[in-house]
Amino acid sequence: MMKHTPSGLLLITLFLASCGDRNRTADNEGKTAADETQLAYNQAKAYAEKVKQGAEEAMAPMIEWTLKAAEKGHKESQIALASLYYFGRKDLPRQAEQAKYWFEKAAAQGWVQARYYLGRIYAEGDGIKQDMDEALRQWSIAAQGGIAEAQYELGLFYIQSKETFEQGIYWLKEAANGTVVKASLALGKIYANGLGPIRPQAEEAAKWYRQAAEYGDKQGQFIYGLMCMEGSGTAKDEKQGFGYIQFSAGQDYLPAVQQLIRCYKEGIGTPVDEDKARAWEQRAMELEAEPSK
Repeated sequence: MMKHTPSGLLLITLFLASCGDRNRTADNEGKTAADETQLAYNQAKAYAEKVKQGAEEAMAPMIEWTLKAAEKGHKESQIALASLYYFGRKDLPRQAEQAKYWFEKAAAQGWVQARYYLGRIYAEGDGIKQDMDEALRQWSIAAQGGIAEAQYELGLFYIQSKETFEQGIYWLKEAANGTVVKASLALGKIYANGLGPIRPQAEEAAKWYRQAAEYGDKQGQFIYGLMCMEGSGTAKDEKQGFGYIQFSAGQDYLPAVQQLIRCYKEGIGTPVDEDKARAWEQRAMELEAEPSK
């Protein structure tokens, strides 16, 4: 008959106790690592605030602490580093390879916006060999994740091919409804002039130009204003058209300024006003004299 000796029971007890000690040690180590990471991030934020206030000497320690947190896997720090290296500053030159590295780290942690920037890096060959296949792969992930800028890039690329044209229109519409003004303008132009299987459709063009106008885009305001004045794709309404032209001219869009002068001289959508016409003629001359950007 086998006996359970005290030494055997003690051995099991000690084993269980040691497991608990190891778990507590691991928990404590994990907590310590997390605390150190958060401390590094807090230090980086403190220096970032000083940089924001104009203390340029705080830039180096800000990067140092951000790097420490990023290397420990802190997602927000990885995003900050990627953005710093991608956009650069007057005292920090762009470093595309470093930007790519940290965008990849942030993307791996679920920051889908990083996929858009990685797509741009691959599409432009920014610091690396150009790779459109990889750019499209990154943009596809970002687009499906709701990143409107990536949807726009996919749309522009896909409308160039007959086989993917419908996909291109789909993504441009997604981007436009995601407030990417360039997508609204692109759709307005496509439907105004026709492209591929799409024949000119004035009403559809007016819809997208109006959307760009309502987003505050000066070109969209100008074109939609003209469409209102002419009754092209929308009910003719010279007064409403004048309002859009006026908004566009207020943003120093020269074609709108020139149209506004005509409106004041001929009384289109507004009473004739020679004084205002002369004032805008002066502004037109100033804009024409400015060097092109």
